[in-house]
Amino acid sequence: MLSEMTATQLREWMIYAEQEPFGYEFFNFMLGKICSVLAELQRDPKKRTQGYKPSQFMHRPLTPEEKAKGVIGDIFTLKD
Repeated sequence: MLSEMTATQLREWMIYAEQEPFGYEFFNFMLGKICSVLAELQRDPKKRTQGYKPSQFMHRPLTPEEKAKGVIGDIFTLKD
């Protein structure tokens, strides 16, 4: 596709992607949003006063330290 795209078209797509994310970043955020809503439905406000945020459920790649320890695959973490 890049061989058929001009530099101007590529620049326009890059600007568009910044304004309206699509692909992996969009999918990652939407899954985080869905998970945060589901967690909110089950949250006990007496035990956990703060609500959940989508970023707490979003995928993150392994750090170099985790790779060195031999952790397999990427990690999904719940950050408090």
